[in-house]
Amino acid sequence: ALCKVSGVDQDAINEGDLGFKLGPRVNAAGRLENAADGFRLLISDDRDFTSEMARRIDQQNMERRAIQSRIENEALAQAAALVDGKQPEILILHGEDWHPGIVGIVASRVVETYQRPVFCLALDGNIWKGSGRSTPGIHLKALLDHCSASLLRYGGHVAAAGVTLNRDELDAFKRMAT
Repeated sequence: ALCKVSGVDQDAINEGDLGFKLGPRVNAAGRLENAADGFRLLISDDRDFTSEMARRIDQQNMERRAIQSRIENEALAQAAALVDGKQPEILILHGEDWHPGIVGIVASRVVETYQRPVFCLALDGNIWKGSGRSTPGIHLKALLDHCSASLLRYGGHVAAAGVTLNRDELDAFKRMAT
């Protein structure tokens, strides 16, 4: 059912199909709503259920792409304004209406464009939740260790990290991180 909505020949699946057609659809369910939906689709042998779930997940993937495109455009505009005439080592971008499940993808895209570490943060109530992606030479987890006084939670490794902070700690995080 997933192959059908994705336009993938089930008898000739390759790594490109998995990475760029099937995987993103299953992943979209978790980014926007419930990751268990993708799991249930993959383990079910009920054709009616899998057909309906595959259509639903395909729709979520289309929605995810639209949300990602909007956030990416806004993040790139913020990045351009920050970089205009300056060379900030780390970009911290944020949006009050950004989706927390999408900001990691957007951070990766901004890194590709600006070749510097990026944190993208989405506001969830009074909490900023975000993801960071890095470039060689900048260890994100070590950077977050340095900023820990302004953070509620964080974790990650050299190249990618997640971060949560109170709304009123954003400026402190920016000062410590950049």
